[in-house]
Amino acid sequence: MRKIRSGAIDAATALVVALVFAILFHPARVRAAKRTGPAAAKAPVASDPAFGTYWHDGKAELDGYRYTVTRYGRERRGHAVAVYVTERFSRSMRVKVDDPSRNPKDTFDVLKLNLIRDFQTGIYDYNTMTSLFVRSEDFEPVKVSFVSTEWCGNVYEELLVNPGLVSQKLSSYFEGESVAREERRPKEGILEEELFLLLRGLNR
Repeated sequence: MRKIRSGAIDAATALVVALVFAILFHPARVRAAKRTGPAAAKAPVASDPAFGTYWHDGKAELDGYRYTVTRYGRERRGHAVAVYVTERFSRSMRVKVDDPSRNPKDTFDVLKLNLIRDFQTGIYDYNTMTSLFVRSEDFEPVKVSFVSTEWCGNVYEELLVNPGLVSQKLSSYFEGESVAREERRPKEGILEEELFLLLRGLNR
């Protein structure tokens, strides 16, 4: 069984970033324990040995939040958990690799963020998860996936990120919402999901 560790986020920094970027939730409280290794306020560099010491120890970092989201014209309170962990990834299939030794040239190291957000609306609840995969060496995003489930149905969206181009696939239970398309990615542009890495103190 994989061990789990708790991570720390500066609440003031989190609030400033949330206001500046107007992201959907802001942390009201962070449940965190003391951690060893580099301080959270200083972002580790992927090429720095300290990065590997902290992120390649077989553990995940968990950060917990309370947040507020507007749905159906009303503010809804919910909980969010950010899970950061490294893993080996397939370059060709864009999935986690079970045995990297079978095709080492096709695998590389990623830092994964699973952002789980749950909130109640009346008698039923919403359960969502966003997964962001970035290369550990430079924090360049390679894939984003999103899933939302509630009593009416479910939605799944996937973004495959390539230099200068983003491919999107969206499958929805709503008529007319499902789509597959490509969008140009501006140079030096960032994805909305990358803001959570900046919030955590990780950047390129």
